[in-house]
Amino acid sequence: MPVMTPEKTPRRPGRPRLDVDEAAVLDAAVEVFANDGYFGATVDEIARRAGTSKPLLFRRYRTKDALFDLTVEHEVRFLTERLFRAYESSLELSIPESIMPGVEAILSYAHSRPDGFRLLFQAGFTAGQGATPAFDKVRGLVTDRIAEVTLLRLEELGVPSGPPAAAILASAMVGASEHVARLAVEDPSLDPGATGALLAEFLAFGMTGLSRHALAAPYTRSGLIRRRGGTRQ
Repeated sequence: MPVMTPEKTPRRPGRPRLDVDEAAVLDAAVEVFANDGYFGATVDEIARRAGTSKPLLFRRYRTKDALFDLTVEHEVRFLTERLFRAYESSLELSIPESIMPGVEAILSYAHSRPDGFRLLFQAGFTAGQGATPAFDKVRGLVTDRIAEVTLLRLEELGVPSGPPAAAILASAMVGASEHVARLAVEDPSLDPGATGALLAEFLAFGMTGLSRHALAAPYTRSGLIRRRGGTRQ
C-alpha cells in the first residue's frame, strides 16, 4: 500500500485550511464584538485588528455569525477551564473555604480579560437566534457545574437536600459573582482580591446559615413552595 503524502491526505469537512493566525483573529474578534456588539461589529474591523483581510476571513469562516459563534466558544474555554480548575481544587476544603476559589476565578477572569467578560456576560448576541445573549450558554455551563459540586458537598454533610436546592444555590452564587465582577470591570479602583474576599465571605455565611428545612424540599411536584404564615400557596 503506498504511503500517503500530506497532499494526498483527505481533508476533513469544514473550514478550508488557509493561512490565518486563528488566535490573533479570535482575540481581535473578542475585542470588536465586546465593544461594538454583534450588530455593530464588522468583519473589516476584525480583519484590520488581526492583521489580515476581510476576504480571507470570509473564506475561512464563511459568515459573520459563524465567526461570532467560534469567538464565543474561544472565550468560553478561557472562563470554564479556569473555573473548573478552581472547583476541583475546592473539593477538599470546608464549605466556607470552598467558595473562595470559584469567586476568585470569576473575578480574576473579568480583571484579566475584560473584553471577554463583556462579550460573554454583556454584549454578545447571535444574529440567527433572536438575539439570544451569549451569557445564557455560559451561565448554564457554569451553574450546572457549581450545582454538581454543591450537591456533592451537601450530601457529604448529610443535609437532606436535592438537585433543586443545589441548582438554586448555584444560580444565586453565579448571579452574585457575575454582578460583582461586572462592578469590578466597570470600576478599576476596586481591588479584585479584596472584592472577591468580601463576596466569598458573604456567600459563605449565607450557605452555612441555611436551615435544613429550607434545603430539604424547595420544590413539590406541583412547583415551588411558598410559605406564608405556615400555609402553602
